[in-house]
Amino acid sequence: MKRYIVILCAGAAAAAAWASGVAGQTPPHGTPQPAVPYAVSYAAGWNLISGTGYPTISGADGPLYTQRPGDTGYRSIAPTQSLAPGYGYWAYFDQPSTQFYFRQAGQCVTQVLPAGQWVLVGDPNSEPLSVHGADVLYTWDAVRGTYAVALSLVPGQGGLAISLAGGTLTFGSAAPGSSCGIVPTITAGQ
Repeated sequence: MKRYIVILCAGAAAAAAWASGVAGQTPPHGTPQPAVPYAVSYAAGWNLISGTGYPTISGADGPLYTQRPGDTGYRSIAPTQSLAPGYGYWAYFDQPSTQFYFRQAGQCVTQVLPAGQWVLVGDPNSEPLSVHGADVLYTWDAVRGTYAVALSLVPGQGGLAISLAGGTLTFGSAAPGSSCGIVPTITAGQ
């Protein structure tokens, strides 16, 4: 049983339904979004999720929790707040939930990982991405209730990353240190 299912809603009915709500709005990071979203399904229970910077989470039971670079513990985030690209969030759903995200292919995000600190990270795109720069990346299987070592994340999936010596975490197919255009960098305390 797979915990993440990605459905591209390319049909006219799906696009029209979504367009009546939020299509064409501009997210906080300033990039206009296409009208066609994609859907990610989450199992009931705790899920380690991500976002592209615009969507809010519906159906979560209580706040979301994240741990960013420089944080000394988890911080709570209202499910009505936008999910910052590149961050991971714990979300609890009392029943299976489908969340809709805008497509964000090709978004390149980096994070500064403080030495020895666990940070919640997330796939900021609508495509699977490799993760470079962490010594270990764990994902969470909500169905089995277990962590698994990973080298990549799928759309809507978050992970728990650490760099023992500190460094820069990069999402994408680009090798560490390569240029990928304008790169929003997530630093301590943001």
